Amino acid sequence: MVNFRLFLSITIIFFIFSAISVADSRLILVLDKTQSELGRPIRAEIIALSIKKSLNEIDFKVLEENFGVITEYATSGINDARWPQQDVQQLKFKIYPRHSGKLIVPKLHIEQLSTKEISINVTDSSYAKPNFKLSENTAFQRQQITAKFTVLSSELSARLSISKSDEIKNFESTPLAFKRTKQKNGLYLLQAGWVISGFKSGQQIINFPPIEYSVSGVLRKKYFLPLQKINIKKLPNYIPPTLPVGKVSLTSELSQSGILPSDSLLYWKVKLSGDFQNAYQLPSILRQIKSHHNVKFYPANSERIQNIQTGKVSSSVAHSIPLVFLNSGFQQLPTLTIKYYDPVAEKISEYTLFGKTVFSLSYFLQVVVLLLLIISFLPIIKRIRAKWQQYNLSKKYRRQAIQLLESISNKYQLKESIVLLSLAEKWPENITVSQWYEMWLGKYHKQKYDQEFILSLSNILYSETQATYDELLHISSLLKNIVQTRKRFV
Repeated sequence: MVNFRLFLSITIIFFIFSAISVADSRLILVLDKTQSELGRPIRAEIIALSIKKSLNEIDFKVLEENFGVITEYATSGINDARWPQQDVQQLKFKIYPRHSGKLIVPKLHIEQLSTKEISINVTDSSYAKPNFKLSENTAFQRQQITAKFTVLSSELSARLSISKSDEIKNFESTPLAFKRTKQKNGLYLLQAGWVISGFKSGQQIINFPPIEYSVSGVLRKKYFLPLQKINIKKLPNYIPPTLPVGKVSLTSELSQSGILPSDSLLYWKVKLSGDFQNAYQLPSILRQIKSHHNVKFYPANSERIQNIQTGKVSSSVAHSIPLVFLNSGFQQLPTLTIKYYDPVAEKISEYTLFGKTVFSLSYFLQVVVLLLLIISFLPIIKRIRAKWQQYNLSKKYRRQAIQLLESISNKYQLKESIVLLSLAEKWPENITVSQWYEMWLGKYHKQKYDQEFILSLSNILYSETQATYDELLHISSLLKNIVQTRKRFV
């Protein structure tokens, strides 16, 4: 009986001291402000009195839905005049609101202690509310999704930046290229974001890395984005891991065109491209290219490129395949087939690039063919050469005739000009003026002064009297005009 009373007394004393100890233990949350702007931090401090656990063990997950958290440092064993003879710990951190409006900082717990809830009011910027949008809320595994963030700024030097080292859990991610666009109201629209693709199926909650807003290189804001829910659908079981999810394009060309030389090294360039974050996700086609008795293929040189743009990320692989045609004649390049899973149609699609038919010829046969062509075209070439010589000769005679007419002084110069004009047309030199003019009228348009001209010309040339200078000048002017305004009948 005595032992029971002693045990009961000790137990009561233990609970009394425990209650006193718990009563002395406290957990206090202090915020530097309760009014803030989206992107601006709120500095916070947790003060712990007389607790054994370290404040670093506090779980901040309860804040994730509405806040981004950056922990700075924790200290312990502090002497604080406000709480003498007590063990004081401090934990400093920053919280960044994910949304505007009225938000509640929930209780934070450690041991049996918790902080009080604190209400804060968050406003948007003075220009416009930042916007964050996903291109898809439901997608297949490995299907691309674009996450785009935009915000307006009045600063020309303002820019958005994303840390490339930050990973997104269960997703492959690639930051998009930053873009700045001037608006009609004088503000600048800033754009940034990611292209992501999930590799784990099911409902996913994405906590995107923060986006930093800086002006002239100085950090002004840090945007922690709202948590995003995405449903990642599982690919059908028959889809192999190597099959790309998304459309793939395929093009090819030879390094030369026309008649290709055989027994000489050429290059066949084959390019695959698609909206993929990694060029290694594109299908392999090199196994479909094999040598045979007409064509010898050599190992390809492949170049993989990732193209990061403002609105998307694409990748390509360019194969440069050396080849030699072993025989002359028509040759068929290999037909290439690629397969990919179309997430829109939800089926496997196939694209076939049919092999191009080309003609190859050895250098010896090319020389033989060239000589045969020259021989066959030689008569034509001679005829063209003769026509060209005659054209130049006619042009020369006609020019000399016009020079005589421009410096006319006697009827013999007039006669000589008629002879030169006849030679220019390959007519006989000794034809009469009437014959020359009839032939001229048969080849070129008639003039309104036909009869007057021929009579005046005949009188001057065949009259025994010497024509006056004015008559010579008049008739030479008419003849010169006829020559210069000639036009063949159509």
